[in-house]
Amino acid sequence: YRVSGQPVENSDLMGDLKRVANELKISALPQRKYGEIGKYDISTVIRRFGTWNKALHNAGLQISNHINICDEELYKNIL
Repeated sequence: YRVSGQPVENSDLMGDLKRVANELKISALPQRKYGEIGKYDISTVIRRFGTWNKALHNAGLQISNHINICDEELYKNIL
């Protein structure tokens, strides 16, 4: 059992991201879904890794929401 405010290791955060993704049987974990059953607060994950996408990448999961996509990639997607 974890006491609120107690420091958490990066490996624990990544492990919980993987656990939730496995439980939900998904490879791209949205923040909303993690917030429903995750052990840690979303803000803790983001603060530790910089962004939600970086946290997913570090946990070996797929990015759930792509942002700041360059114009070239957007045009390729249209084609």
